[in-house]
Amino acid sequence: MSGIRWIGFFFTSLALVLLQVLVIDQIGISRFIHPQIYFLALLGLPVNMKHWVTYVVAFALGITVDVFVNTPGLHAFVCTLMAFSRYIYLSNFADKDWIASNVRPTLSNTDVLSYLLYSGIFSLLFHFFFFALENLSFAHFDEILLSTLYSSSISVLLILLIQFTFSPRESNE
Repeated sequence: MSGIRWIGFFFTSLALVLLQVLVIDQIGISRFIHPQIYFLALLGLPVNMKHWVTYVVAFALGITVDVFVNTPGLHAFVCTLMAFSRYIYLSNFADKDWIASNVRPTLSNTDVLSYLLYSGIFSLLFHFFFFALENLSFAHFDEILLSTLYSSSISVLLILLIQFTFSPRESNE
C-alpha cells in the first residue's frame, strides 16, 4: 500500500473505532446483541498484503479498541486470529488473479452475495471467539451462540450499510 492509502486506512480505522466505542458500544440494544463493526478495516485490507503486516495492523487495531473499552488483549487476540483466518480464506476461496492484484475487498469491486458471504463469515468468526473468550467458558454455550448470531446479523447489516454509503467505485489496480 502506498503512503496515501496508509493515511486513508488510518483515518478510516480511526473513524470505525470511534464509531464503535463512542456510539455502538453505548447503545444497549439487548443482552445478546453487541455488534462490532470496527473489524471492517481488516476486511478491507489489500488481499496481497504481506502477512506479517496484516497481523501487525490487526493487533494494533484490536489493542486500540482494548484501550478504549478496558478489555486487556481480548480485541487484539480476536483481530489477530481474524487476520490469520482471512489469509486462509483468501488463499483457498479467492480467485488467484484477484489475489495477485492490489485489490481491496469492498462491495464496489465484488458482487453483493460474495461480499455478504465474506463479511458474514468473518463476523461470525469474530463474534464467536469474542464472546467465548469474554466468558472464558463454554458453560453458557447457548448464550454464546445466541449472542454470536444476533450480533453478527446486526454487524453485517451495519457493514453493508457502511459499504453502500461510503464505498466509491474504484478500479482494481
